[in-house]
Amino acid sequence: MPSDVVDLLVEVMDIIMYCLEGSLVKKKGLQECFPAICRFYMVSYYERSHRIAVGARHGSVALYDIRTGKCQTIHGHKGPITAVAFAPDGRYLATYSNCDSHLCFWQVSTPGAVPAVRAVPAGQTCPGREGGHGGAGLGAA
Repeated sequence: MPSDVVDLLVEVMDIIMYCLEGSLVKKKGLQECFPAICRFYMVSYYERSHRIAVGARHGSVALYDIRTGKCQTIHGHKGPITAVAFAPDGRYLATYSNCDSHLCFWQVSTPGAVPAVRAVPAGQTCPGREGGHGGAGLGAA
C-alpha cells in the first residue's frame, strides 16, 4: 500500500496545490498544512522561496512554486527518485535515485537556472552528456 502512494506523489501534490490556499502554506508552511506529505523522502519544502520539490517514479522532479502556482519538471535520473532535499540556503536542490545511483545537485535560486554539479559514479557519464557533468536544465520560475 505505501508503495502505491509513492507512485502517485506528484499527482497527490497536484491535488494539494489545487486545494490548498497558497497564502496559508506561505504563512504556516507545508509541514503544518499537510504533515502527511512531508513524511516522504521524495518531498522537500523550502520555506523562504516557497518551493516544493517532489520526486517522481519516472526519474524526474516536479518543482512547485507556491507563489505562482506553477510546476516545472526537472529530468535527470533513469529510475525513480528516492530522495530530494533543498540546501539550507535554498540555492540548490539535491536529488537521488537509488536505481541509477546518481546524486544530482540543481541550482534553483535564479530564473533560468541550470544544473550546477552532477556527481556520478566513477567510470560512468550522465545521460545525454559525455564527461560526467551536465544534464537537463531547469526552466525559469
